[in-house]
Amino acid sequence: MCGIVGYISNKKKDLTVPLNSIKHRGPDASGQYSHFRNGAYVGLGHVRLSIIDLSAGANQPFRISGSNCSIIFNGEIYNYKLLRCELELKGRVFYTNSDTEVLLSMYLEYGMEMLNRLSGIFAFCIFDENIGSLFVARDQLGIKPLYYSVSENSLFFASEIKALFSFPSVIRQIDPYSITEFLLNGFVYEPHTGFENILKVLPGHYIEINFSNNVLTTKNKCYWMPTVSSNTIYNEQLLFKSIEEQLISDVPVGLFFSGGVDSSIILGTLRDKIDAFVLKSSEGEYFESGMSSDYMYATKISDLLNVNLNEIQIADNQELSGDELLNYIQILSTVTEEPVADFTFIASQVLSKATRERGYKVILSGMGADEIFAGYSRYRMVRYKSIYQKVKWIINVFLSKTKFFSKKVERFNSFLNETDFIFSYTQLIGVFSLKEVRKMLIVPPNLKIYHEKLTSILNEYKSCSKMKQSMLLDRYGFLSHNFLVADKSSMLEGVELRVPLATKELFQAAFNLPDCKLVNFKKGKLPLRKILYKILPKGIVDRRKTGFNPPLDKAIRDLGQKKCFLFMDENGLFNYINQNYVDDILKDHYTNSINNTYKIFNLLYLSEWLKFNK
Repeated sequence: MCGIVGYISNKKKDLTVPLNSIKHRGPDASGQYSHFRNGAYVGLGHVRLSIIDLSAGANQPFRISGSNCSIIFNGEIYNYKLLRCELELKGRVFYTNSDTEVLLSMYLEYGMEMLNRLSGIFAFCIFDENIGSLFVARDQLGIKPLYYSVSENSLFFASEIKALFSFPSVIRQIDPYSITEFLLNGFVYEPHTGFENILKVLPGHYIEINFSNNVLTTKNKCYWMPTVSSNTIYNEQLLFKSIEEQLISDVPVGLFFSGGVDSSIILGTLRDKIDAFVLKSSEGEYFESGMSSDYMYATKISDLLNVNLNEIQIADNQELSGDELLNYIQILSTVTEEPVADFTFIASQVLSKATRERGYKVILSGMGADEIFAGYSRYRMVRYKSIYQKVKWIINVFLSKTKFFSKKVERFNSFLNETDFIFSYTQLIGVFSLKEVRKMLIVPPNLKIYHEKLTSILNEYKSCSKMKQSMLLDRYGFLSHNFLVADKSSMLEGVELRVPLATKELFQAAFNLPDCKLVNFKKGKLPLRKILYKILPKGIVDRRKTGFNPPLDKAIRDLGQKKCFLFMDENGLFNYINQNYVDDILKDHYTNSINNTYKIFNLLYLSEWLKFNK
């Protein structure tokens, strides 16, 4: 796990500043490489977090003697030992024990056709001097980030946006359209990032870049998409193989344990091979928000599995104050880079820092399983929408009387009332309805662009069920935003976070299961629950889970209406958002008319993000 940065241009660039900006991703070593060919300068830079083959011989940029090819690589190739054996049978000789050398050797043997043979998380660039081309590629699910920008007949790429902004010709300019997407979802769908002229390489894609006769050309190619196939078979051994495979490391490996289905499966599989870390927050905060803490269940599960838990507290006093929340929001607006209002980032960073201090560079997480095995309640709502419509009035009575669900009544009703699938599903993701977004924005939102963007994702999957289409949208949206949070929060502390329940093999297998094998009316993730029922009580497995995201009701309440308004006003939010509408949101919340905690948090975050990037 590392950080990469590079460019191709008719002018030579210095990589020192861009590399320093992402030094946290690779504190163990750094290196640069440059080359001039056909009027173009190529520069490759790398900062290393040593995980596999800790020797200096595995440092990057990496080059195989006589090959005229160089590579910079962020990630891990979990099946690299099998691939190495295959290559050795073909006569290739290896000089390190690194997966980097195997990756470059695979390219030399198979070209970019090797991509679908890789099992892992990766973003890499290979420069092939023989043909004068750069290849930048990203893993099938987009677990590792890879940003790029084309500017002044040059192309720049990096693991983080801040490295791109280190190049003088890459201008920091907010994309106004992204504000609409953020308000609708709390994030921006890939390949967009919130900035004009900065995009992501899409999951399962690679870009071929050439520079000839002072002309830059790029070819964006898809190498993997989930397919509808009757030949795809899911079985539990596929899942266990993925978990075991991701233990590969030359440094200690730990687990972020929440007590939920996903991390419990990982802990149950690896209980004798791994140390688990659990987050402990204030019980008072959970009571205030109508939620239950996972900590109690996590300790019960660890006792049942006979595993010791390492406790980590998110704050010394265990309760988040309003001023502390504002401080965290100011940090979030810089470290997420893209507009992503997700307080889980802070909890993940706290866990990463604590585990790193205890000697762990690699941590496993259950992230991604909800999107792949249909764990979110919204998937069930999509599947059973017609039933929910018939009993809407009963559910409304129930929701309005329950603290936690009272925040979701409006979204639930907007979902049921919307006939268009794209807009209907959007109601289940964000905290603001379409109607609200139309009223909030000073410049009217271009919802047509948004609709066309999401529709294009589903073009090849029109025959799939609406639930499967929801899961496909999440590949570029909700899942993408989760992977962003996981990567950047952990890498800030020099920790590699792996997601063994999120692989292309598991995605493909689960995607081809009938909907009824993934969810029923009461719960989702049926294949995973089936595994846990064998080792844990059904009541613990099927409880409603909170996760690593601590409740914010108490902190928002502590802030007060006036301080919230001043924070937004001073940050310039009302240059984009209707002030009167925000006034109403704050008034309704602080007079206890409506619980607007999530809306207020999103607006506080957006105001600070706009200020930082203005």
